[in-house]
Amino acid sequence: LLAQTDAHFEIVVVDDGSTDTTRALLAEYDDRRLAIHTLPHVGRVAALCYAAEQARGELIAILDADDVALPERFATQRRYLAEHPEVALIGCQAIEFDPAGEWVNPVPVGPAAVRRALAMYNPFFFSGVMFRRHVYREVGGFSPEARLAYDVDFIVRVAMRYPVDILPVPLVRFRHHPGQMSASPAWQTTQQWRAALFQLRVARQLGLPWHLWAFPLLGLLRGCFYRLPPALRPRRVKDAIKYRVLRWLRVCQQESPRP
Repeated sequence: LLAQTDAHFEIVVVDDGSTDTTRALLAEYDDRRLAIHTLPHVGRVAALCYAAEQARGELIAILDADDVALPERFATQRRYLAEHPEVALIGCQAIEFDPAGEWVNPVPVGPAAVRRALAMYNPFFFSGVMFRRHVYREVGGFSPEARLAYDVDFIVRVAMRYPVDILPVPLVRFRHHPGQMSASPAWQTTQQWRAALFQLRVARQLGLPWHLWAFPLLGLLRGCFYRLPPALRPRRVKDAIKYRVLRWLRVCQQESPRP
């Protein structure tokens, strides 16, 4: 972060009760833009809320400890928000990487396309998000009740009031760990159920077309199918589910207005 081309920023670091060498590493930096706060392991959402309240700027950017912000990130997002005062929150593409290599999975760009995508999945890399401070306070900040979906919950509450967008260029590097919670098959199965129900609510709240309301139901159907014992999951049923998903995607593509 200290290598950003835009030098007008502060870094609020919240050490949420870490037991590694984080504190010793932070002590090596002597930079007035760096503000370090130590909390007694209050949890991720509470730590984020604390950091946001400590921030003094009109724009707030998020970056997880494992991820990397490219040098031009702040300058690019700040410039976009200055040129688009109606947009309250901006994301970006991300270079994802793990020990085997790196890749980019493009996500939608443009307020209309991003709004549609929110009904089906979360297109934002939270480590690449920047938003206006007054909007953060207006929507009530991050909700501890949202638990693992605090990021998309916050973004949706912003999107219900203001346009949100994603830049077409990668500005962050997003790290994948084989053992991380979001990579666990058991965690993903549980999240499919939670995500489908959450996305149904999102589609309704954002006033999206009816076929996008029904799309999350396919996620519930898929979750039900994969919870069955392997012997009860014949190949033809799996193929039928994939076929219906592809047909539904085609309907969405034909009936959704372009951004």
